[in-house]
Amino acid sequence: MASAGADKKAKPAKGKAVVNEEEKSVEESQFTREMKEAIKVEKSILRFRLVQIRNWSLQRLQETRISAIRLYKKLDDWIQVAQKAEMDAIEEMCAVIKEAIEAESKIQSELRIKFMDFTVDKGTLNFITPSHQSSTLWKCTSPTDSKFLSSAISSVS
Repeated sequence: MASAGADKKAKPAKGKAVVNEEEKSVEESQFTREMKEAIKVEKSILRFRLVQIRNWSLQRLQETRISAIRLYKKLDDWIQVAQKAEMDAIEEMCAVIKEAIEAESKIQSELRIKFMDFTVDKGTLNFITPSHQSSTLWKCTSPTDSKFLSSAISSVS
């Protein structure tokens, strides 16, 4: 029984504590409601700003993609034009070489392909046409001798 009396004393203490906790929870709930509402407002503002940033970024990416595609098309056109011009220059050089082969003549002038231009430089000679002096060197040596002059041998090569 003594314990029952102790329980009665303990219960009113619990009741006071429960009432105090309820008052605190009521007060906290009012403050927490205001804070939750403020957080909801801030979240909605943040979401709106993030959507704006996403839309702006997507628009910038699309604009950059369009300009990149345009740039690559121009570069492709330029590469094709340059390749065609180089091939035309090579064909011109081939025609000059073919003419020389068919005529069985030597090409003494310098042929140049400089990027896209083909030029024949007649001022620069690739080799000098040998003179008739080499034939006189062979005449100087006798066919019966087993020795040749070094000048005669160098004129052969």
